[in-house]
Amino acid sequence: MKKSEALQHFYDNYIFKIRDKKLNELKLYFETNKDTLAKEMTEAFRRICIKVKKLQLDSIKDKIAHIEFSLLRIRILEKRYSYLIDAYSGLYYLDKIECTSEYDVTWAFKYLEEFLEELEQTRKLYMNKILRPDLERIMLNEISHYNEYIVKLARYALPESVKIAEYNDLDRKQVVNIYVGDYRTSNAIVYREDNRIKNSGDIKSWLEGKYEDGYESEILKELDLSYGDYESINLSNCNFSGSNLSASNLKNSLLVGAIFNNTNLEGAKFENANLSYSDMRGAILKNVDFTRSNLKEAIFLRNDIQSLTLDDEQKKNIILV
Repeated sequence: MKKSEALQHFYDNYIFKIRDKKLNELKLYFETNKDTLAKEMTEAFRRICIKVKKLQLDSIKDKIAHIEFSLLRIRILEKRYSYLIDAYSGLYYLDKIECTSEYDVTWAFKYLEEFLEELEQTRKLYMNKILRPDLERIMLNEISHYNEYIVKLARYALPESVKIAEYNDLDRKQVVNIYVGDYRTSNAIVYREDNRIKNSGDIKSWLEGKYEDGYESEILKELDLSYGDYESINLSNCNFSGSNLSASNLKNSLLVGAIFNNTNLEGAKFENANLSYSDMRGAILKNVDFTRSNLKEAIFLRNDIQSLTLDDEQKKNIILV
């Protein structure tokens, strides 16, 4: 058996199965313990805020605009399971005043370590065709699956974390972005604070311009966006809380993780839209069209279910609270 054949056999017969097992274990742990995990993340967030405030009191650090929870892959290979937390001014990476802390992610990456340990045992069956460096390359490719849970936790925890006094005491820009991802390369906005005053007409025109990748994670609260044409645009992780989107066209739009708390959605059209992980709590849902929309783990109030027209698959996938 050639090395390439051995690796393909290894993937087909062991890696995929062990990956699924470990990720399922992590998913169960996360769902069971996410409130405790959220408190731990908040404490890590508190620590970086305290450091920032000290620098600001000493007139060293400017107003904060960016906070990053960063993954360093070399640390994971070394079994040092922590993310850096860095706070930056509006200069972002050009900010020369370092302010850093750490967040322990052992709770997630211990499952990756177990994954590697199981592969170590099975690779011996291949008579030195598969070596330890091969496992490390495999492990590096697996890291993104585990980072997804840090992203998921951050989206869950940070809306409460930002209420702590230590954060609100900071001097901040009007817009603050908080990210999770690879160090200074690929990351996702997991929370955005935007205190700019917005004009409903201007925002509606901007959205109807349908600019590619121009809207993700925007704060669009308390706006009149009714009767708008927002078809086929990326509005993932946008916050529409308290806004009016009644009679709007959102067909084929990407709305993963979007927040619609207390939003007027009466008569809105979400046909073929991706609303997975969205939050519909408190929304007005009269005559909303969810035809063929993806509602995987979308959150609805239990009392609203009777007024919705959903197919069996959608009913199975939503979360009722």
